[in-house]
Amino acid sequence: MFGTAELCDKFKEKVRVLAPTLYDFGGSHFCFGIAVTIKCEGNNLGIIQLAKEGGKGRIMVVDDKDNTNKYALLNYQIANQMIINKWQGIIINGYIRNSNLLKELPITIKALGTVPYGSIKKGSFSLYEPLSFAGQRIISGDKIFMDNDGIIILNTENI
Repeated sequence: MFGTAELCDKFKEKVRVLAPTLYDFGGSHFCFGIAVTIKCEGNNLGIIQLAKEGGKGRIMVVDDKDNTNKYALLNYQIANQMIINKWQGIIINGYIRNSNLLKELPITIKALGTVPYGSIKKGSFSLYEPLSFAGQRIISGDKIFMDNDGIIILNTENI
């Protein structure tokens, strides 16, 4: 198994590294998979929808355009649904809650931080749209690798 540091050394010109703005909250600290992007504004409706689908080999990548640290987009129940449906992990340019419970779950979770408020249950979201945060552009289909050293995008067949 290769970590992000080893992949960066081996594929220097092909790796894109997300800025270190996100923290670990899940019980698993390594995963890799194909990005599925969600853009939202303070609601987690897209996350809930995708969590109910099969996630084998996939990682949710979420950009909360509200991003006011007011609403948590992920909680214990949604993360548990993701595990049941075999999602590899989730990256949230936003916030989570139930952090003490999430750290016990076998899933990789990266987010900006924690807040106690749940998300709003109205509004719009879009799936599979390109996202830009942490200094990188992320599109559905990108290959994502995450561990304690960071998050990288590496779109190569030679791994």
